[in-house]
Amino acid sequence: MKVAAIQMNSKDDVSANLQSALSLTAEAAQNSAEFVAFPENMLYIGSDKFFDFEADGEEITALGNAAKTHNLYLLAGSIPERIEDDERHYNTSLLFSPDGSELVRYRKIHLFDADLPDVDHKRLESKRVKAGDMAVTTDIPFGKIGLAICFDLRFPELFRTLAFEGVDAIFLPSNFTHYTGKDHWLPLIKARAIENQTYIVAPAQIGEKSQGEVSHGKTVIVDPWGMEMAIADDLDETIIYAELDMEILTSLRQRIPVLKSATHWQSTFKV
Repeated sequence: MKVAAIQMNSKDDVSANLQSALSLTAEAAQNSAEFVAFPENMLYIGSDKFFDFEADGEEITALGNAAKTHNLYLLAGSIPERIEDDERHYNTSLLFSPDGSELVRYRKIHLFDADLPDVDHKRLESKRVKAGDMAVTTDIPFGKIGLAICFDLRFPELFRTLAFEGVDAIFLPSNFTHYTGKDHWLPLIKARAIENQTYIVAPAQIGEKSQGEVSHGKTVIVDPWGMEMAIADDLDETIIYAELDMEILTSLRQRIPVLKSATHWQSTFKV
């Protein structure tokens, strides 16, 4: 399966972000991509408000239509999903199938609350976002895929849960800060890929955002051996591509049966 991971520099102009996403989808389709993945907060990043989207609103409909028009899977990396009778939102990934319908959605479980020295305020995602509570997988013709978002990367338990569900690739849309990303982004992605013997596709935000925050970029696709199949530069919006090969995955798992041993550990030792 040929995958396109898209690096975006989303700002507070929803219309501009959407048009950029649609243009990038068309470009990826022209390059024979079968699966297009966008980063976290792809349609809005701003400090003055928290834009929310209706499930049947024009922006979401446009993304589903793009998947149908180009006959590909499209992962809307994440959008703020309105919660009835709650001032908060879910941070939600939406996966559209080639017929334009929503296949699954994943609500970010681990929220980014951190006090880092690169900006003069605490980052408190939990102030306006409600955490999800369910790991999500789905089957597509390539195999089984799992979904995670950004800060989830620091929690190997989620990735091992997805691995026990039999996933062959994990998609990780992100908006990693540059302060942490320069040291942690690639090492953590490679570790999750190696220890769970799965491809990881990580589309990311890049560029300066609101309140002086800077997104790390380095959109990357990593194979189950932990090798970079493709990685974006530090410039701006771009697309990277890679072919995910099930034969390579199957061969590796047969030669080094990590998950078989992990299952034994899980059933034998108690905490």
